[in-house]
Amino acid sequence: MKIKISIKSNIDPDKSHYSVLIQKEKKFLDDINQLIQFFGDNVQISNKYGIHRYYKISSENPALIFSLITALLEIIPEILITQT
Repeated sequence: MKIKISIKSNIDPDKSHYSVLIQKEKKFLDDINQLIQFFGDNVQISNKYGIHRYYKISSENPALIFSLITALLEIIPEILITQT
């Protein structure tokens, strides 16, 4: 699973933009969907396609993005341990 963090800042601090790209994998699909539902009202979610499929989750609030990343990093070891 790949997680990419993009932080873009403009001259105007009101227009800063924070986004995370999370690669879609079958192992993590249900748990990622639960996280997206939890944060769904406060973030913008879209799909990005290329060689790999990604969720693009973005927000103007950095705290939401960093708490999403923290929750995701806590879930990954739990999923890997329970599947083995």
